[in-house]
Amino acid sequence: MNRWYKVTRTASHDDVMNHFGGSACLFAVKFTPKARKSKYLGNAAKPVLGSSRKNKYKTIFHKIATKKGHPKGSGNYNASLKKYNKSRMSIGAMKAGFFKPARELGKQVRAKGGVTIEPGKSASKSYGEKSISGKMRALAHNAVEGSGDYAKPYMIRAMDETSRTQLDFANRMIKKANAKFAAKTLGRFLK
Repeated sequence: MNRWYKVTRTASHDDVMNHFGGSACLFAVKFTPKARKSKYLGNAAKPVLGSSRKNKYKTIFHKIATKKGHPKGSGNYNASLKKYNKSRMSIGAMKAGFFKPARELGKQVRAKGGVTIEPGKSASKSYGEKSISGKMRALAHNAVEGSGDYAKPYMIRAMDETSRTQLDFANRMIKKANAKFAAKTLGRFLK
C-alpha cells in the first residue's frame, strides 16, 4: 500500500483505503460463484398446469404452495410459479451484495446487463463506509444472509488479488520512473 501511495502521490491515505475496499468488492463479485440452476432450480422443476406426479422436481413447488395455504388447482399453480421464480432470482444475491459497497466506496460498477439492485431485497441493505479524515478504515458490508459464512473465502481471495494488482502497478510505475531518471542521467554523461 505504501508503494502504491508513493506512486500515485496525489492520493491521500483515505483515498488509498477507499480504492482498496472498492477494488476488493469488485474482485469479490468476480470470484463469488452463482448457485447452480440444477435439480430444484433448473428448468425441469418449473411448475406446470395439470398433473406432474412423475417428475419429483416439478411437484416440489406445488407442495410448498399447498403447505402455505393455497389449495390444489390453478391458484396453486400461480403460487408455486411465484415461489419458483423467487427462488431463481435469489441465485445471484451473494454477488449482488458486493455491488452497493463498491459503489459507495467510489468504484464505478459496470456489468453486461447493467447493475440494478431491487429495493427491499437483502442485497440492497449492503453498504460501504468510506475512510474519511484520517480514519484509515474503509468498510464494506454484504448484508445478504449467509454471506459471512459462504462469501468470506472469496472476499479474502479478493483482498489478496487487490493487493497483488496494486503492488504490480506500483512496481511498474517505479520501474518506469527509474528508467526515465536513468535515461536523463546517462544523457548528461554522454554530452
